[in-house]
Amino acid sequence: MAVYTYQTKVKLHQTDGAAIVFFGNYFAIAHDAYEAFMEAAGFGFREVIAKADILFLIVHAEADYKQSLPIGEAIEIELRAARIGKTSYTLAYKIQNAAGDIVSTVKTVHATIYRESRKSCVLPEKLRAALEVIFSEESD
Repeated sequence: MAVYTYQTKVKLHQTDGAAIVFFGNYFAIAHDAYEAFMEAAGFGFREVIAKADILFLIVHAEADYKQSLPIGEAIEIELRAARIGKTSYTLAYKIQNAAGDIVSTVKTVHATIYRESRKSCVLPEKLRAALEVIFSEESD
């Protein structure tokens, strides 16, 4: 299965008073991986937000937590396209600790809309091609 891999460390601002990742920050960690993937695919958010006619909105998000992550832990996020539709796509993330254990899974559904009209639009071919490289049907 092809995946996009992003590596980072747990930072202080992502943790709670017990120095473990605050549950809501798993979405931020996944989104960091998403931003890196989109940049690699030619859709850097600086340019998209400033100039693009099309926007990519998250319309659904969910997460499961399996283990805690302490501050400073090296983590790897595997990102794959779980579904590619005509006007939307679903991304699935596996967040793993330094030992390779899956500590969280995150899923986000993205819709594409025209900036001006706010109506649905077809996925750009360039984005569809990038998503197809990391596509695999859901197995979890």
